[in-house]
Amino acid sequence: MKKISVGQRPLAGRDSELHLYRTALANPECRGFAIFGPQGVGKSRLADECLKVGAAGGWKTLRVTATRGASTVPFGAIAHLIPVGVAATDIAAVLTGVASSLDEEKRKGTLLLVEDIPLLDQSSLIIVQRLSDVGKIFLISTTRDGERENSDTDSLTEPIPTSGDSRSALCHGHLVDPGYDASGGGRG
Repeated sequence: MKKISVGQRPLAGRDSELHLYRTALANPECRGFAIFGPQGVGKSRLADECLKVGAAGGWKTLRVTATRGASTVPFGAIAHLIPVGVAATDIAAVLTGVASSLDEEKRKGTLLLVEDIPLLDQSSLIIVQRLSDVGKIFLISTTRDGERENSDTDSLTEPIPTSGDSRSALCHGHLVDPGYDASGGGRG
């Protein structure tokens, strides 16, 4: 029997969201793009497409998936980003190590996708916030409607008025169309 490789289906019906994302990514005053919506609407699929657009534009892409299970484990969500030899007990060392590893490749910048950002453990959240604050990453995040277990993520998912800092504004899309049929590959 011949194995057939099944790829990801083309993204359909999300042109306006992708336009918002491209606009945010091109805006030097934006530091992120947050995607909100109910389960099954296609948040993850749209986020995947955002990473593809960024990669095609010369950005390095990374993914972090926050889960309830890892939400109590320090650095649980970002463990794969911590360089070998860095003590995961020292938050300053972890921040320095992760930031340095992002600088190793000369690229346009780094896109970091955080799936289910409200579920990030506190240590991972601090690292993501600091990387965003200093402009080391452009953050793409997904949040399921009604899931706000960690109000500390608000600083990463809510729009912030600009105050002269070139990376102080979060531009975000709000994916709210529950009538969209995400059965064509959307993980929600």
